[in-house]
Amino acid sequence: MLVLVAANPCLNQEQLGSAPDLSAPNLAVILDRLAERDALRSLSDAERALLIEMLPKVAAARVQAP
Repeated sequence: MLVLVAANPCLNQEQLGSAPDLSAPNLAVILDRLAERDALRSLSDAERALLIEMLPKVAAARVQAP
């Protein structure tokens, strides 16, 4: 989901939900979870930057997995 948002900053919530074929309520839950920064609070700036760099690789591996 983060990769979709990063690659498509102009997408609205409906368009974003249709990309991975998620229902609107499920997408709302995911977006709420992504908006909470508590999970990232323990990371340093360098660690956050590394995470952002690695997310596209993780997403690509999920797409390529059988």
